[in-house]
Amino acid sequence: DHLATSTSQITAVDTTGAGDAFAGAFCTKLLEGATLVDAATFAARVGAFAATSAGAQPSYPTTSSRLPEVTQK
Repeated sequence: DHLATSTSQITAVDTTGAGDAFAGAFCTKLLEGATLVDAATFAARVGAFAATSAGAQPSYPTTSSRLPEVTQK
C-alpha cells in the first residue's frame, strides 16, 4: 500500500531540515486527529515551506506563517 497526496510548487533554497519539518508536522496532525491523507498533505506544505529559506530550525514555519498552496496531485 502507498499514500499519494498533493504537493506544493516551490523554489527550494535549502532543503536542510525539510524532512524533519515534514515529520514533525505529520505527527502533530495525526495526534490532533487528522486522517493520514490530511496529515500528509499538511506536512508536505510545511516541508515545502522549510525548503524556501536557509537553515534548518530558522526555516520552520510558525502557526502564523503562510504555507505554500497545494498546486498539483
